[in-house]
Amino acid sequence: MTKPPFSIAAAAFVSSFDRFAVSPLLVLIATDLGATLTQSLSVASLYYLAYGFSQPLWGVLSDRFGRVRLMRLALIAAAIAGLASALAPGLVTLIIARAFAGAFFGAIVPTALTYVGDTVAEKHRQPVLADLMAAIAIGTALATAASGLIADWLDWRIVFAVPTVLAVICCFGLNGLQEIRSGTVAECFGPCGRRSATAGFCSLWAWPSSRAPRCSVCSHCWRRRCRRRESVPDQPVWRQLPMDSESSSPAVWSDSCPRG
Repeated sequence: MTKPPFSIAAAAFVSSFDRFAVSPLLVLIATDLGATLTQSLSVASLYYLAYGFSQPLWGVLSDRFGRVRLMRLALIAAAIAGLASALAPGLVTLIIARAFAGAFFGAIVPTALTYVGDTVAEKHRQPVLADLMAAIAIGTALATAASGLIADWLDWRIVFAVPTVLAVICCFGLNGLQEIRSGTVAECFGPCGRRSATAGFCSLWAWPSSRAPRCSVCSHCWRRRCRRRESVPDQPVWRQLPMDSESSSPAVWSDSCPRG
């Protein structure tokens, strides 16, 4: 692969367009909804906060559920939030809808970059990433120019409707892409013996070396334990089954954590 998949680049473009389209609209929004400019600034502020704070969560979820699946779900959710933004009857509804749109569109760019890193050979990776960043930059530049013109000639609500339609189209375009998952676990049982919902979080404490222990937190008893590559016979109570393990034997939870 020497170029990013078109659907990935298009999704990143739409995310960037939606992120930078709101700034030229703030005065028109304040006028149309009978609010002050200071109040309308919350439309952009909460969007950017949700966009930034949600990204660590999306990274963990993409490890757990897959890059393509996460992008498709995020695009559908962002489209719903975008439609709510276009139809918002008041400022409060618009602020809430834009916050959700920011949170869901925040999943696209980092997941797209990770997908490229997972699927492209190292010698071709930099040019492919450059092409992907070019799509993001085009979305940024076009949003700033086009959103003001569309809002002035037609209506500011149409600016929110455009990324909504494009997000749905991109979601269908991602159907043909191969799913990529990182080395997360297929099954995870916490130290308390119950199935843990934080199986995908094991990578949060992963050491750089594949031979080093990895730590996780049980979602039920909130006790941290470490898993080791070597298996211990007759101790299968707390274990994980690695999907990409060098051996097929399950890793075993240890009471001691070398990282403290």
